[in-house]
Amino acid sequence: MKFNKEDLLVYAITDEVRRSEEEWGNILIPMFEAGIRILQLREKHASRDEFVSLARKLAEICHEHGAKLIVNDDARTCIEAGADGVHLGQDDMPITDARRLLGDDYIIGATAHNLAEAKKAEDEGADYVGVGAAFSSNSKLDARPIELDEYKRISDNISIPMVAIGGINLENMDKLSGSGADGVAVISALFAKEDVRAAADALMAKEDGGCCDVCRTHSVAFRLFNTCGNSKVLSCAAHDEHNCCRISWTSLCGAFSICDFGN
Repeated sequence: MKFNKEDLLVYAITDEVRRSEEEWGNILIPMFEAGIRILQLREKHASRDEFVSLARKLAEICHEHGAKLIVNDDARTCIEAGADGVHLGQDDMPITDARRLLGDDYIIGATAHNLAEAKKAEDEGADYVGVGAAFSSNSKLDARPIELDEYKRISDNISIPMVAIGGINLENMDKLSGSGADGVAVISALFAKEDVRAAADALMAKEDGGCCDVCRTHSVAFRLFNTCGNSKVLSCAAHDEHNCCRISWTSLCGAFSICDFGN
């Protein structure tokens, strides 16, 4: 598989602010150290050469820190920049064409606003869908929020992961509880924060702690400390009738930890 579903827990999307390579590193590396594993480069106003150049730089930073880079809209840039995948909107290249171009090794994500679009994306070969808007958003002023019931209906009727997107932040993400979303996509909740590491830690802790319905009910979060001193709040990998969750995680430094939580 090209990615683990858990990689989608907090799906970071860039904010289109121009930065130096050093400035990008100062923002992205703390995010990845907090456990974020997917970054989407969303850049609507750059020239194609600028977009490819930036994508190459960000792909290098991502790969050095165990993360994956998804480029927005352009499957060809994905190949040229050495990115890991592409995210396609409803008006972009058809998913079937992107899959023919990229083959099976690249990640293809697709935007959907309803069940019909989500099922179509799955049938055409998408690996995940981004469904929104969850809330009103400054990045898409014309986006219409989706009801929680529609999120649940989509989740119940597709087999690929679903990421909620649109205006999501630390304060409102609890409202998505019960939506069936496998993760949340965020922009300003990370990139607008002065302390990116603290923001990423808070998002990961909140999203990981509510990964399964029972753990969400009991507000259970699991924090493992690996041998290099880093910490990470982890989600449930399994849950049984005894309220026992077992989680395993390979950290950035290669340490391996297992945590059992039970009655």
